[in-house]
Formats: sequence, structure tokens, C-alpha cells
Amino acid sequence: MKIIYLDIDGVLNSEPTHADAKKLNKAKVDLLYQLVSETSAKIVITSSWRFLRSIEEMKEQFNLSGYRGEVPIIGTTEKVQEVSRGKAIKKFRKSHPELDIKSYVILDDRHWDELGPNQIKHLVKVNGKKGLTSADIIIAKHILE
Repeated sequence: MKIIYLDIDGVLNSEPTHADAKKLNKAKVDLLYQLVSETSAKIVITSSWRFLRSIEEMKEQFNLSGYRGEVPIIGTTEKVQEVSRGKAIKKFRKSHPELDIKSYVILDDRHWDELGPNQIKHLVKVNGKKGLTSADIIIAKHILE
């Protein structure tokens, strides 16, 4: 299985929309849809959204923002704020051997310093002022290959 570890704020919305954390940018959601449809990857939420919304509420927000079809969110990393994103991702991978994760990509606009040395090569550093771009999608696809 291929996994996208997804941060939301700064990735699917950008600084101008951060004030309205419920709002996702349709163009960014379309890019995520493209990545998912071209790679058959599933999504694991690493974003702080995991503390505020259920998976069903997040799926609904994605659909309201233009995601076409079933949103393949299969889970979230641990809901403990004191745990770094890197450790949370590592723990998710270890606690879900049934997923048989073959490759993964981390889409995040910050928290890079929280990743372990083996995780950096899986990171796409999204510019939080712009959000997800076509160039980011190309890099993510290569990482997932």
C-alpha cells in the first residue's frame, strides 16, 4: 500500500485561508485528488485537524471542497500533541503491519525538524504561503514509485 501522510493547513489551504481553518482551497484539493488517483495511495491525517474533527467530518469537508468520489482517508496518527510528527508517523507504520506499506510520502509545510533522518527522503516540503503545487505533486509521485 502507498500512504500519503497529510498535513492540511498550509498544504490544502494557504496562509490567506488559515484564518478560516474550515476552508480548503479547491485547486489544492484537486491536486491531492490527482495524486491519489494516479498512485492509488491512501491518506493518513497528521494535521492538527485530527484533534478537532472525525474522519467522516474531514471527508465531508474534502467533498465540499471539490474532491471527486470517496476520500481515501484510512486513519490519523496518534492524537497526542506531545508526540512529534516523525514519531507519530513511525508509530502508525509499526502499529499497522496489516497495511503492508510499500512506500509513503509526507506532505507538510513545516514540522520538518520533527522527522527522523530516514523520513526526510519521504518529505515534500510544501510552501505554506502557496499550498500544494503541481511541482509538489510530481515530487510526491516519484517518492511513491
